[in-house]
Amino acid sequence: MEKKITLPTLAEELVSSPMEAAAASSDPKGSIKVMKTSYFKPPVTGAGYGVYHDKACTDTEEALWIGRVDANSDVLADLALGTYYVKEFSAPAGYKLDETVYEVNLTSNGQMAVVNSIEPTTEPHGNIKVEKLSYFNDPVIGTGVGIYTKKDCREEHAVDALWIGLNDANSDISVDLPLGIYYVKEFYTLEGNAPDEEVYTVNLAENGVTATVTSIGPTKKPHGNIKVVKTPNSSVPVTGAGYGIYADAGCKESMDALWIGLKDANSDISVDLPAGTYYVKEFSKPDGYDLDKTVHKVTVKNGQTATVTSNEALNASTAVFLKPDGTYYTHLKVNDEFPSVACEEYNVLGWSKTKHAVFTPDTIKSSGKNIVQAVGDYFMESDKITSSGVYYMVAFKERTDSYPVEVSVPKDNTVVYFVGDSRMSHLYDTLVNGGALSMNEGGSKKLDGKVEFVEEMGEGITWFQNTGLSKLESKLKSHKGKNNIIIFNLGVNDAASTQNRAKYSSVFQSAATKLKNIDSSCKLYFANVYPVSNATLYAHDNQAGVTVANIKVMNDVINGICSNGSYTKIDLYDHLKRNGWFYDINPSKMNPDVLLYDGIHPSPTTAASIYQFYIEKTGCKSSDNTATLRLPSN
Repeated sequence: MEKKITLPTLAEELVSSPMEAAAASSDPKGSIKVMKTSYFKPPVTGAGYGVYHDKACTDTEEALWIGRVDANSDVLADLALGTYYVKEFSAPAGYKLDETVYEVNLTSNGQMAVVNSIEPTTEPHGNIKVEKLSYFNDPVIGTGVGIYTKKDCREEHAVDALWIGLNDANSDISVDLPLGIYYVKEFYTLEGNAPDEEVYTVNLAENGVTATVTSIGPTKKPHGNIKVVKTPNSSVPVTGAGYGIYADAGCKESMDALWIGLKDANSDISVDLPAGTYYVKEFSKPDGYDLDKTVHKVTVKNGQTATVTSNEALNASTAVFLKPDGTYYTHLKVNDEFPSVACEEYNVLGWSKTKHAVFTPDTIKSSGKNIVQAVGDYFMESDKITSSGVYYMVAFKERTDSYPVEVSVPKDNTVVYFVGDSRMSHLYDTLVNGGALSMNEGGSKKLDGKVEFVEEMGEGITWFQNTGLSKLESKLKSHKGKNNIIIFNLGVNDAASTQNRAKYSSVFQSAATKLKNIDSSCKLYFANVYPVSNATLYAHDNQAGVTVANIKVMNDVINGICSNGSYTKIDLYDHLKRNGWFYDINPSKMNPDVLLYDGIHPSPTTAASIYQFYIEKTGCKSSDNTATLRLPSN
């Protein structure tokens, strides 16, 4: 009849029926030793293990008690050869029961089979994992690493000993350490390697955490290193280039893998290669480059570092974008769009393959060449990139000091009307603040009676229909008999609206008829919308949904209006592309204390240049009459 084993019956049997010495026998015998491992609360006192004949652990042979004599093991001797099963039936206080059933095979006389049982704790605990890195000896066999409670790492302060490589692994892990601070140090070094003398401090501060210590074992044998340096033929950062170090020319037997640029460096170095000949080849190319297919043959000598230099060609589909000083900005693929750059110290007008310094009004004037003449026709943001290569910023910068700007006064008997939105408001402010135009009628400024403004902040075609046209008609009636020149500069606020854009052709055809009825000789001009900056607009909360893309669509609408003969087109977009432009500064909508270039309105200097361009394009510039604007710095 099978004997049912329980904690009470085992305890009773151990007290009332102590084991007697076995009678001498010539039959082969063996023994089972059960060891209890727990560094959390040594020794483990009172763990009960049963030795059974069946895997279900019902047919009992004997019971072992770990820790009764301050030891973490107990032995059951004089067992007949055969198969036994060992399982814990009583866990000590503070620990969980080890549910593992250990199978033991006694096959020879005198054999002692050892069962190692690890007991998980129920108290807060953590573990320390020690990894041994040595590419010279793989795996690292038999390196001993101690875990200590004191920094002196003396034996009496040891709480665990880890052995690296005993199971063909380069790491080992502790078992159930109470939370706290520990110190890790190598106490036994693999033959042929120098010891790692560093004491690693580990803080186990959270239940269940495993902290990892990485130890590198330098070798005493002849060895050296290989350093791979990446020298690209452009300024694209080399991030993530992978190189293999191989023992054979076919690059099959890998000895190490190096990664270039993962820590913002253009090189990486191997660790402890035996002296000899190696082969280096790239296996993973960085973004923007082609794979370097060269196999570099390298000889490693003792104590030396051999350097491999890889010059990587830019990928045929990569375009690199550089700042005016030649430093890296970004890189993109062919068929992407040219990037937008937020206006700061200078405004990026576009991109060219011709390197040039930052343009200023003074450099343009002194050279006698506009920007397009200096760099060749350049690419604007959002244009499609059609070819690879290196592109430089076409950048424009204004003077930061206050200085005088001369503008022309329209010819005698001429009145110029500026009709538009907030961009015309900015032009009006520039002329008033610069001292050439009075804010109130009846002043004595040079432009008084020469220019009229019909403008409204943030408005477009609806405002013009309902209010703007009637105001313009009233002003035009008051200047009958004059040489009247009317310049429209609307569209930026309607650019994002398909519905509003669709109104322009009919509204302005009707407006031309009405204005001609008042003054048949008046001249009508329509200026297209000048460039904006997506990145700058985005920084300023993207006013009115304006983008570079819908400005291009809006300008196509304006081209259509000017194609029927009623209006003459003024290509303000092209003018500013050739001569540069800068944006006005406004408070950020998100933070009024922060001033931002707004990406849509002209700075005072740019507004003055727009005014002068209008006067010259309409042919009403007087030969000798000018006004001096005292413009503030932007």
